Amino acid sequence: MAVQVPKNYGSSLSTNKAFLDNLRVDNEPVGLLGRYFAQIAEVATKIGIGLSVEPITQLAQINAANRESWRPLVPALDPDVNDLDENNSFCLIAYAEDGEPVASGGCRLYNWEVTSYFRELESLRMFYASPAQSASSCEMCTVSAQGAKAVTGRVVYAGAAWCHPKVRGNSLSSIIPRTGKAMALAKWDFDYMVGLMLEETMQRGLAQRFGYTDPQMGARIVDKSGTARDFAVLSMPRASVIEHVRRYSAGEGPEVDSVIGRRLA
Repeated sequence: MAVQVPKNYGSSLSTNKAFLDNLRVDNEPVGLLGRYFAQIAEVATKIGIGLSVEPITQLAQINAANRESWRPLVPALDPDVNDLDENNSFCLIAYAEDGEPVASGGCRLYNWEVTSYFRELESLRMFYASPAQSASSCEMCTVSAQGAKAVTGRVVYAGAAWCHPKVRGNSLSSIIPRTGKAMALAKWDFDYMVGLMLEETMQRGLAQRFGYTDPQMGARIVDKSGTARDFAVLSMPRASVIEHVRRYSAGEGPEVDSVIGRRLA
C-alpha cells in the first residue's frame, strides 16, 4: 500500500522548515514550546529526518502499509470508528530522506467533564464513538487501576508510537512521543494526558521514559480477535507534561537523547 508523501516534502531540511513555519502555539508556555520545537527540528535535520504534523487519516494509511513492524492501529485513533478531525486529533510523522515514513505518533482530545478515564475505558467509549455499532461482541476492557477514576476534564490520549526497524536506535523512539506531547500542549488547553502500554513494554521502563512517573497495572483488554492483553494505565496532569518537555529541552532528562545532549553541551 503506497503512502502519500506530503506535498511540502523535499528534504529533511525543507520539511523541518515547513514544520516550524506551520506551527501555531496557542497555549502556554509559549516560550518553552517555541524553544523546544526549534531544538527538535534542528536535531531531526541532523539525523536526516523530516517532521510533519498531519491529519489522523495519514496515520491509518501508514499503519496499514507497515504491518510487519506495527500492530493494527488502536481503535481510539481510527477515523473510521470515531469522529476525528483537525480540531480534536493529529498525527506526527517522521520521514526519511527518501520520503518514506519511518516513525509516528498520534493524539486525540476528549471531553470527559462528566465522566472519567476509568468509565470511558470500561465502556469502550474511549475506543469507539459508538461501541454498540463498532465493537465486536467479544471486545471488553476491565480496569483495576483505581487512579483512572480521578482523570477527568479535557483529556488527551497519546498513542500509535512506532519506529521502523531500520531507524531504531537513533532516538526517534524518544523524539516522536515527546514532540507529540509538546504539540498537544501547543494546540489544546487540556487537564490530563493518558496512554496505555503493554505490560512487557512497561516493565522495560518505557513509561517513565515517556514522562509517566506512576504507571499503574492494570487494564485487561480483549480485542476483536478475542485476544486478551494486560496494559499499564498511564496518566499525567498538564503540569507534568510541561515539566517533561522542559527537562528535555534543558538537557536535564534522565535519558536525554544523545543527539540533544551533544547539541546542548
